[in-house]
Amino acid sequence: MRFARHTLAHVSSGLVVALALGCPDGPSDAADADVPSSDGDIAYVDSPGSGDGGPLFCNGNPVFAGEPSLELAIGGQSAEGAFVPFVDGQEIAFAWGFQGGVMITPSISAPSAISGAGETCVVLDIQNLEPEGASVFAEFPRFVVRLDATTTGDRLEMYGVFDQIGWSAIPRDTPITLDVTMRGSRGAAHGTLDLVIVPSVPEHCDALPTTGMGCVYRQLPATGRITSIRARTADDFQPTCPASSSPAQIVEYELTVDEPYRDCARTPTRTMTLDVAGYAPPERCLADNALVVGSTFPVRFDEAIAGSCSPYMDVPMAFDTQPCEMACTGE
Repeated sequence: MRFARHTLAHVSSGLVVALALGCPDGPSDAADADVPSSDGDIAYVDSPGSGDGGPLFCNGNPVFAGEPSLELAIGGQSAEGAFVPFVDGQEIAFAWGFQGGVMITPSISAPSAISGAGETCVVLDIQNLEPEGASVFAEFPRFVVRLDATTTGDRLEMYGVFDQIGWSAIPRDTPITLDVTMRGSRGAAHGTLDLVIVPSVPEHCDALPTTGMGCVYRQLPATGRITSIRARTADDFQPTCPASSSPAQIVEYELTVDEPYRDCARTPTRTMTLDVAGYAPPERCLADNALVVGSTFPVRFDEAIAGSCSPYMDVPMAFDTQPCEMACTGE
């Protein structure tokens, strides 16, 4: 699947965010600022900059500044990566960013006549509009992005444009109007579309509890089935229990998210390794709990839906926990 290469300027409370992955630019506050980035890609500039009425540049040349005379289309992508136009009222799923916050990722298609032959660097201006009195997108009402589009026939297209719309989950069926202008060196195209924002999972997943702040996890009921038990060796990563003389075992199990919530997980089935308080379980602990190959037990599987922490955490309920942990750690 293809994605746009971005240089991003968010216009929100005088804050410009420059994502330095796009085509080379001429003068602009975001492009010229010598500001260190937290991850090497993103710089924060305390200035209105190019997204607030200043001149916009691509490859050192100003883009067309007049009124748009052509129409553009807003859409998504097919499984083969081709642009597919949306229609008014269509649902668009929001996604969690790696460092928190939520975004939508529309694709844009405009006539290549807005640019000269062979030119692909364009400026995209997206406004996130909402009904009068609403303030869901108040922190991210608009952004300007300079990027290299893909030439497809007589169109300039970009796929999966990152449009951040908030810091927390957007309520299901929230309306948004995307007002989009694309500018090249010779002209501009404009389009507007009414969409409905939904989570990227089915509606019944909304009932599942979540945990955490910053890094947020959805708690999924699951079942574990032991697939193998073997003696721990020196090459295994799990340490042995400090207070137990019973031989340590490596226990692998297959975790499967329970129905009807299997479609709420990105990976509903995975192979995991059982532990007791972080240690390889003692053989005695397995015997006391009648755990053998084929045994099943409930698991709470937490899958990350926001933030950049571990993508998942499993809480297997396979043991009579307190006696096992006491025998393992002595505490």
